[in-house]
Amino acid sequence: MSRGKAIVYVRVSSKEQVDGVSLDVQEKACIAFAENELNCDVVKIFREEGKSAKTANRPVLIEMLKYAQVHKGEIDYAVFYDASRASRDSDSYFGTVKAILTKYGVKVRYATQKGVNETPAGKFLETLLVGMAEFENNLKSEKVHESMAERAKQGYWVTQPPIGFKIKVVMSDGSLVDSEGRKNRVKFPKILVPDTTIRPGEALSISEKLAKIFRCFAEGNMSESEAYDMALSIGIKGKNGKPITFGRFDDILRSPVYAGYNESEALLGKGVTVKAKFDGLVSKEVYDRVQAILNGNKRDLKPKKKELYPLDGILLCECGKLIHGDAPTDGSGRNVPRYYCRKGKGGTHGYQSAKADEIHEAFDNLLQEICPTEGTIRLFKEILKRTAVEKLGSANTALEANRRAETELDEQKTRILQLLVKGDISKDEKDSLILKTDEERLKLRRERVELEKQQSLNETTIEYVCNFMNQPSKLWKDANLESKQALQKMMFPNGLHINLKTKKCRTEDLSPLFSIMANKKAPEGGNSEAMVTSAGIEPALPG
Repeated sequence: MSRGKAIVYVRVSSKEQVDGVSLDVQEKACIAFAENELNCDVVKIFREEGKSAKTANRPVLIEMLKYAQVHKGEIDYAVFYDASRASRDSDSYFGTVKAILTKYGVKVRYATQKGVNETPAGKFLETLLVGMAEFENNLKSEKVHESMAERAKQGYWVTQPPIGFKIKVVMSDGSLVDSEGRKNRVKFPKILVPDTTIRPGEALSISEKLAKIFRCFAEGNMSESEAYDMALSIGIKGKNGKPITFGRFDDILRSPVYAGYNESEALLGKGVTVKAKFDGLVSKEVYDRVQAILNGNKRDLKPKKKELYPLDGILLCECGKLIHGDAPTDGSGRNVPRYYCRKGKGGTHGYQSAKADEIHEAFDNLLQEICPTEGTIRLFKEILKRTAVEKLGSANTALEANRRAETELDEQKTRILQLLVKGDISKDEKDSLILKTDEERLKLRRERVELEKQQSLNETTIEYVCNFMNQPSKLWKDANLESKQALQKMMFPNGLHINLKTKKCRTEDLSPLFSIMANKKAPEGGNSEAMVTSAGIEPALPG
């Protein structure tokens, strides 16, 4: 009886295992199994050193799959030491590794798990073994994640260093050493230090280049695209040595690690930021200015005139004229924001003014005496509930589309790997396509986060918002200019009279949607009857 042909694949996931005997042990076991149990000669051995089995995107594994394609019909078996050497992910194993080998007539066998074959029982065992490998990997990942999360909360760095940094290991005596070897990286905590390496022919290190970009962009004189062009012009490159993409550049500008902070949602939880035990490349002030520009698309972060005078256009002088804001200089030459009425209507008074801070304080005191009527709250609740139902439906539809798109991208990555195995694309083309796919997936993930936020408007949230409406003062203080003006217009649709000398407000024009709280004293100049909503005035619910 003629002997068959087999190929062997052995793999370890770390350099420590490579330096030991693990690869050799696997290889000897696989060769012995192929020769003695399968009656096959081993025609080629594939050794994968320092690669995880979480996906099928492994250089040597892909080389083996391409070999099976080139020698279609010539290879009888692919021998692995055990299921975990082939893959620790059932989807990539059955969808890529097993599928491609089967397509080219190659059967899969495990040297230490000999019950796997093409019988129903053998297939069941194969599914069970791969599933167990995935389960064990998930358990290990969970334990590692818990350990990483704890160190991240303490201010240490637990993942690969971002562009511009290098990792230093903090030894038990407090000394810092280079991060060499998995043992030290796992046993001791790590911090980041600037990467001060200067490449031949260049004047600045990568950390200095990034700091320069942050500071220049923070000045507000360039767009993000212009900052990206500057980054390319001074030679900022990724870890692969190629110019960084615009998406990666945007991630860098938004990452708080460059100011010495960590806000990894995966490790710390949503909305949690931790001051790291190391300095960033720029100050917190520079980083905050960059975020303000990115989020608001602003070129100048100085307060605009309108922002200094939110009550401009709503305040009325007792003479009936609109009160405006301006900032004249005082005796020392400093600008002092003030509200003024230049001349009373009909010459009733001359120029009058008051400091803006004092007027804002008087307005805030008034807001603390105001609350929405019960009818207004009922109306607002109903509107919120209807809006929530509409948004929830739209968000659910969009989320379904988002998840379908993510699934399609995962399938696309599998197809890319298959094209590489077939020889239809080169490794560089594969890397480029995988990078584009990953960038698309990142965009989808960000969209999903926003959509999930829209799903969060529930009964509890509605009650919270309605309770917050009972605090117009806080609502006004926390709002932006546009929201402040909208709130002012809703409460005082016909304007609010104020005496610039006494800083007292009148409330005859308070909207019927609001009222003065019964236990509060009416402001001077107001009629208490005019300040309480008349009986029977209830806003009708829409629809």
